Amino acid sequence: IRVKNWRFLNIKYRYLQTMVRYLKNSDIDRIKWNRCIAGAKNASFYALAEVLDITSPSWDALVYLDYQAVFPLPWRKKAGIKYVYPPFFSTQLGLYSDQSLDVSLFLNAIPKNFLYQEIKSNTCFSTPDNFPVAKRNRTYYLDLSPSYGELFQSFSKNHKQNIRKANQSGLTLVKSGDINAIINLFKVSKGKISSFSSADYQTLHQLVSHFLSIGKADVWSVYDEKNTLCAGGFFITEFGKTVFMFSGNNHIAKKNRAMFFLFDQYLKENASSDNVLDFGGSNDDNLARF
Repeated sequence: IRVKNWRFLNIKYRYLQTMVRYLKNSDIDRIKWNRCIAGAKNASFYALAEVLDITSPSWDALVYLDYQAVFPLPWRKKAGIKYVYPPFFSTQLGLYSDQSLDVSLFLNAIPKNFLYQEIKSNTCFSTPDNFPVAKRNRTYYLDLSPSYGELFQSFSKNHKQNIRKANQSGLTLVKSGDINAIINLFKVSKGKISSFSSADYQTLHQLVSHFLSIGKADVWSVYDEKNTLCAGGFFITEFGKTVFMFSGNNHIAKKNRAMFFLFDQYLKENASSDNVLDFGGSNDDNLARF
């Protein structure tokens, strides 16, 4: 009986695998693709067709049946070798669907001519145990349905002190700003130790500009008491979730707690909502603690 069950499961798996198609970029139905992403239980703007066009212009895909599930394949070519890679500013990709599916069906369907594969998964579909995992990343969500008072009470004692110091530092929040100015803050403070190239910064600018143009992004800037920009960040909201995409700050911001001020102001305005704040995650313990 065990042998028969194993054979049945094996035949079923092979049958399901035939339902996964590899499509080149030009063959993808973008309307059906985005409809699948929007209806997925793990819907995320990272996998929208127009976003992938920005973050990884040469992306192909795996599609299950008539776009009941999709799996983007961002790829590049180096020294004649095609490889799948995780593009910057795409924290979560992998499988998107409104149903429970075996991720192995898609991982095994990646064409063999992609000789190297580095794939970022998402929090909804875990990587199978029989596949090698180089790193398990951390991400952090904050439910914004409680009131601001309730959220504030849950902050650590240290965070509350930093917020009080920030409120006494003469800071001003501006709910608009120059995207490049905030990026430049990052370049000056962390640019030398980051792995971002000039092209990556251009991609970030293009991505934020796209969501600004459709009213789904916020560029918030913090100015010190001398009216000098000292910190800022980008928020993108889609599918009931706001992702904190990127931030920049200088040495003054560390003294006046400008980033604590920025987040505190954001929570004051967005508490008691149906939204969720996704901090984007970090494997750096200090940043994760913040």
